[in-house]
Amino acid sequence: MAAPFTAVLSSSIGVADLQLLSYSKSIEPQFDQAGRPYARKITYRCDGEIASDTKAALATALTAFQSAMTGGPVGFTITGSGTGRESVAALDCLDGPRFSGRYAGSAGPTHQGVSFEVEAVVAFTSADEDGLLSDEYSARKSVNHEGLLVITMTGKAYVRPLKSASSYVVSRAIPERPAGYQQTYDYQVSESDLACDYSVTQTQLLNDYPADANPPGDRVVDGERTITTDYDEHNRKVTRYQYAYVGPYALTYVEAQHAAIRAAGGLVRASIATTHHKTQSVNAAFEVMACRNEDDEAGVLEMAEEVSHTRSGPLLQEYRYPGVSPLIAQAADCAYLYEQSGRAVGLGVFLQEPPPLLAAANYLEAPAITVRRVDDVHTETTWRYRWLFASEQAVTLPSQRSDVPGVYVET
Repeated sequence: MAAPFTAVLSSSIGVADLQLLSYSKSIEPQFDQAGRPYARKITYRCDGEIASDTKAALATALTAFQSAMTGGPVGFTITGSGTGRESVAALDCLDGPRFSGRYAGSAGPTHQGVSFEVEAVVAFTSADEDGLLSDEYSARKSVNHEGLLVITMTGKAYVRPLKSASSYVVSRAIPERPAGYQQTYDYQVSESDLACDYSVTQTQLLNDYPADANPPGDRVVDGERTITTDYDEHNRKVTRYQYAYVGPYALTYVEAQHAAIRAAGGLVRASIATTHHKTQSVNAAFEVMACRNEDDEAGVLEMAEEVSHTRSGPLLQEYRYPGVSPLIAQAADCAYLYEQSGRAVGLGVFLQEPPPLLAAANYLEAPAITVRRVDDVHTETTWRYRWLFASEQAVTLPSQRSDVPGVYVET
């Protein structure tokens, strides 16, 4: 048996397997005495090679090929990109199939070029009403600058008068898009529509385009998805999801992504633009904000806190009396005034103010705590504590604090 195929086209003749570079197919209708078609003579002319991993394996494959050329009728198939393109079963033939072949082209220790011809007469069926007379087809592989596979297929079809070559090309010659590839095609039709040149390009994708399973067939056919991650001045992570898709499924898919991202939380901005006349295209961008620490379950987007106090000391006071110079005397000592204030911005949760740094017994006034919803995503909590002491107190500075605000649970 030959090595796994590396060409786009492959063929099997009985137990002989080989790779094809190109083939042509011609059809000659057979008519009975009343002028009615009863059969068609099909002729395939193929060029390819037989390749194996070792010299011994090549010898075995060549023996199988020679046996197929000289033996009795056996089945014949041509496969392209994993999809069957041509098939002739021996039991379906009124005559043949008959094979003739020779070695041609390049040769080496593990490969041998071959050319062969297949002739078969098969019964005329309703599937032959497309009127095909001949179809020349070739395919090749290449690799683009990103290392992705590109498959290019070209062909030319001829049909009988009163038939449509373009209809045959669209319905029969152009293959289904293989999974994991983007497929584009074009064709040029003669004025009489009896001849049609066509080409198909399949480009490998890193990830397949989205497709809808219900109804089947709706899919994105072109475009790209881009994910951009930024960190702002507060070290908050901002992720932008951008979609530029073309196809009947593009809008449905993008709207589903919008709903999923919004449900996950953190969506701060969204934009969706669609076109409806020349193409079915969608351009969308979603911006999602995360906490300063992605593992921070408290949902803290931003936090600022300050601690200040007015120190006591030897303060002087001026006394004025008529006719004498001002008198300066030391005033009575003042109390120590301490103030702790701050602000925290939450992502989808209401943040709880941090605990006071000093004892509640020395409050100058009741603590001022404000919690408000800024928008659908952001919340804000502010706090202020004020104390009076007769002596200086040891205070933990904000930069030395290890705790963060808790979370208010909405009920």
